[in-house]
Amino acid sequence: MLDTTKTEKKIRQLSDGIVAAESVAIISAYEKRARELQLEKQIMKGNVAVEAVCRGVLRKVFEPLETILSFKALSGFIVGKKQNSAQERA
Repeated sequence: MLDTTKTEKKIRQLSDGIVAAESVAIISAYEKRARELQLEKQIMKGNVAVEAVCRGVLRKVFEPLETILSFKALSGFIVGKKQNSAQERA
C-alpha cells in the first residue's frame, strides 16, 4: 500500500514553514509545493481505490475459473485412473 502518511507529514511541515516564513517568495514556494503534495496524495488514494476495484473484478472472474479448472483437473485425474485401471485389467 502506498504511504500517504509521509506525504501528509510533508504537507504539515510546509504549513508550518508558511506560518514561520516572512518572505512572500518563500510563502509562494511552500504553497506551490503543498498543492503538489496534496495532488500527489489524492492520486495515491485514487490509485489504491482503482487497485481495490480491479482486484475485486479479477477475483470475481478468476475464482469461478479456478474452481472449474481444478474440478476439471481432478475429474481428468479420476477418469485417467479409471481408464488406467481398466487397461491394466485387460
